[in-house]
Amino acid sequence: MDAHDLFRRLGVGAKFDVRHFSADAARFQVGKRKYDFDSSEVLQGLDFFGNKKSVPGECGASRTHQELQDEEKKEESLTERKREQNKKKRKMISEIISQEEGQIDSNLNILNEINCSSSEFM
Repeated sequence: MDAHDLFRRLGVGAKFDVRHFSADAARFQVGKRKYDFDSSEVLQGLDFFGNKKSVPGECGASRTHQELQDEEKKEESLTERKREQNKKKRKMISEIISQEEGQIDSNLNILNEINCSSSEFM
């Protein structure tokens, strides 16, 4: 990664005063786009309502609506599996905590019995 890439990555989201630092802006090509898209091309690629048969994907490849749905289903199933795993973990933790609380209660009962029996001898 060279200085230009580093400057761009560090400056993401930051406001840069191009007028005041015009020399630096020119050096690091701030404000210039890497890709020169025609706005009509971008608008044609948008399909909010799923009317088109294919949707442009990464690197110019096109993916069908079915492929996108399959990918979404996979992501949903992964999310559901993670939820189930988290539920199991929470259940195990709550069982362990309840067992420990039970042990603490029994220990307290034993201590109370010892205290009661020792007070009888006094």
